[in-house]
Amino acid sequence: MDENKNFRCNEPGCSKAFWFKASLNRHLKTHKEDDPEAPVVSWACSECPKFFSKVESLRRHYKTTHGNVFLYPCDFEGCNQMFQRKDNLVRHAASHKDSKNCCDICGRSFARKDALTRHKKLV
Repeated sequence: MDENKNFRCNEPGCSKAFWFKASLNRHLKTHKEDDPEAPVVSWACSECPKFFSKVESLRRHYKTTHGNVFLYPCDFEGCNQMFQRKDNLVRHAASHKDSKNCCDICGRSFARKDALTRHKKLV
């Protein structure tokens, strides 16, 4: 199966091959770890002894390995919601700023009208 993979690592002692050039390029960076001239940047997991070269890799690790670990807390006073993804936090934060989509039953506000409509069906 590896014989069909067109992108091969040319590092001595490494026989890895990849379907995509981007995958090979990402892999080649792992060989730089032995290079004393390469800058060392690492992100440590606070739950286990693993380190990552990219913060995105650390976030993915948290999400897949440590379950429901939330990395983005809402800083609005009185709100204790937390989110795994920043885009969900940004969308949520809009609900604190926009009161035009406010529930006339409970007073809760929503950033989007469709969320208010869905909420009213459940109340």
